[in-house]
Amino acid sequence: MKQHIYKRALGFISALVLLMPTLFALPARADTTNLVSNGDFETANTTDPLQPAGWFQDNWGTNTPTFSYLNEGHGGTHAVRTTLTNYQDGDAKWIFNAVPVTAGTSYDYTDWYRANAVTNVWVRYEMQDGTVQFQWLKSDVAATDWAQTTAAIAVPANVQRMSVFHVLNANGQLDMDDVSLTQEVPCTPTLQNGLPNGGFEQSCPANPNMPAGWQTQTYGPDPVSFTYSADAHSGTHAANITTTSANDEASWITTIQSPVANQRYQLSFWQKGTVYSYAYLTETMTDNSTKDVSLMSVPATNNVWSQYKDEFIAPSAIQSIKLVLATSGQGTVTFDDVSLQNLTNQVPPSFASPMVSVTLDDGLASEYTNGEATLNADGMTGTFYVNGDTLGKSGYMTNAQLKKTAADGNEIGSHLYHHSDMVQLDTPTIISELTGNKTDLQNILGSGFAINSFASPYGSYTSGDIDTVMQYQQSHRNTDGELNTKANLDPRQIHGRLVTPDTTQAEFNSWLADAQAQHAWLVLVYHGITTAQQDPQSGEAGYTITPTAFTNQMTALKNSGITVLPVGTALTALQGQ
Repeated sequence: MKQHIYKRALGFISALVLLMPTLFALPARADTTNLVSNGDFETANTTDPLQPAGWFQDNWGTNTPTFSYLNEGHGGTHAVRTTLTNYQDGDAKWIFNAVPVTAGTSYDYTDWYRANAVTNVWVRYEMQDGTVQFQWLKSDVAATDWAQTTAAIAVPANVQRMSVFHVLNANGQLDMDDVSLTQEVPCTPTLQNGLPNGGFEQSCPANPNMPAGWQTQTYGPDPVSFTYSADAHSGTHAANITTTSANDEASWITTIQSPVANQRYQLSFWQKGTVYSYAYLTETMTDNSTKDVSLMSVPATNNVWSQYKDEFIAPSAIQSIKLVLATSGQGTVTFDDVSLQNLTNQVPPSFASPMVSVTLDDGLASEYTNGEATLNADGMTGTFYVNGDTLGKSGYMTNAQLKKTAADGNEIGSHLYHHSDMVQLDTPTIISELTGNKTDLQNILGSGFAINSFASPYGSYTSGDIDTVMQYQQSHRNTDGELNTKANLDPRQIHGRLVTPDTTQAEFNSWLADAQAQHAWLVLVYHGITTAQQDPQSGEAGYTITPTAFTNQMTALKNSGITVLPVGTALTALQGQ
């Protein structure tokens, strides 16, 4: 199970003004005029033949730099080298003389490099008022052979000149050659599905290997591959990400054209792959402040196409919105058919009051002895998602305990009969698991006992799996970590937030405060409440919390005054608003 996380990586610099990074790992549409004089280093300085013309050396911090003008290179007979020893902090680099640029336009930077350490690429802006500002662009991995680094730069307002430098900020060596900075030639895609080139079918003549209207973005030093893929959900093109390690974020981004203040939108796209993915928005307000707004995350689909849908409301002071489709895991994911649809605005735009549901997965014995008992003592009820196959087995509830849980007013939901990963199952097997689990639970609780709520084991599913589930159940709960709001309330995707051993009481309290402030529905997800090792049969090791932590959380929930209802009851109440 993955919660929605997005990563940020900044370079190393002090006493400088930084701009937020706009990071594009692939070259965009570019003119052929290189603005860097002597970018191939083939021309020596007329007064010092041991230095390249148009370039100077720079370093800061505590380190010992050595700069060399080499008699061999990537594309010719010369290159430059930066060597650092005795490194403590700072960096060293070769810098070309700043060139005039046009604010509000985009430029593409490339160079070829060899390095035995991780390096970074920065841009230096000379502002109209005479000040300078710096922007980190990206990190590059060590490369024993010549490798190309590329970055696109959107020049901010009030910039008149800029230079770009590839820096070494560790003990080691960096060689550089064939440096290029070119201005992009505009290429405007048409709107498709409410977004520029939402189907990824258009490209620009100057760069047929990049979908028009989209850019790539990375945070972190590990290699990422972006592909304009022919493996499409529909049409002939899609956008692919392949990552080599977890926790570094990689994404495709585009701009929502002229967002309307207070408008409710539905975002949808198709995705498939071997790694989880998510979406978020970077909103720029009329005062130029920015805010990241997270949307739903979805699990890996075992390379089966699955449709993503989530809703949001643009704030009242909105100026622009960037849409980010991302992953922070290791593997591949492909996106296609991205759509943004205006939805009917709801009046009022939020629920009448906040609400919380306590859900407990897997039917573990500790959830009865330390969970149900605590809820009952506090006068609260929850939803227990149970697997029929594990009832009565070591570490799990007995039939008698399940009956007592239901008799105390708790909702009993389904978690598949065998706690199977639905992505690995065919449709007939999913149906068998759903109907078999419902039958088994009703044999224990009574044929008339309603089993209407479902949670996918491991938080794993595709949209096709949910289509099947909703033929037999009234709701599906995920584990993406989001709040349920009036804008995004969807019985197919009830957002659940995992509670783990790392969840502090302060963090838990902040969740309650957020639900209160937004009049949202917070659905808490628990897996075992014990001081003992989690039963490995459950497959949820690492999520067990202590009885003390659960008691403290339930006390805080009770004291908050927020209404606490099981999932099915809460959903019915909120759908009526």
